[in-house]
Amino acid sequence: MKQLQNRKLVDADRWGEEFITLHLADGNAVVTWRGETISLNLDLTAPFVRVIDETTFVLMDFSREDTKPNAWIVRTDGVVKTSFHAGQCIASVVVDASGIWVGYGDEGIFGEGMATEALVCFSKDGDVLFRYNRDARKAPTIVDCEHLVTTPSGVWIFPSLDGELAQIDRAGRVVAHRAPQILRDSEAMTMVDGVAYFVTGNDMYRWAYDRREKAIRMGRVTGILRGCAGGFIQIDGTDVTLLRV
Repeated sequence: MKQLQNRKLVDADRWGEEFITLHLADGNAVVTWRGETISLNLDLTAPFVRVIDETTFVLMDFSREDTKPNAWIVRTDGVVKTSFHAGQCIASVVVDASGIWVGYGDEGIFGEGMATEALVCFSKDGDVLFRYNRDARKAPTIVDCEHLVTTPSGVWIFPSLDGELAQIDRAGRVVAHRAPQILRDSEAMTMVDGVAYFVTGNDMYRWAYDRREKAIRMGRVTGILRGCAGGFIQIDGTDVTLLRV
């Protein structure tokens, strides 16, 4: 990948045993996936890349604009199928069978527009399917939505400012678990086999939330981590790996 040496690796996702990576360089977004390098003339600031299926991925950008498109559905041949505005101050993105889930930072939640819903699920064509503040049942207030993970049982969020691990099941019901103080302000979170894992201050913790156990420190980690199926995607310089837990 010599041609990418002057480009900055900013995000990655996993599809099966393969990684899709996103680099930024000279006003371009450069995506590498399945042996292809796809360059898109998009001037992005804090972007995300997520796989939708074996031929399609989505790019999203943080954005402070209230109408300009900041989400693009792209084919592996580089064709943009559609674009849409997904709200301001995007903080997290995941994709599952339900659609594209977008969580927003506190600036957006306490701002205006789509982001005030805190968490939104879009279809793969950009249509709104679910709005947390409007559609969730007996839902606790979300003040930020930086950590977002999907599992077969539903979507899990961890608003780091208030420290409640919450599950939204497929019917829209919400169940919350109060997290130990040490886990608040975590940089990353994931769910594996009914157990929550957190990274805070480069320390990884395991928390069996349904057993009311204390959080157990597992060791030190490095790089930028994001929760995914099976563990964390770890970006360390120019390297992308799966950190299993």
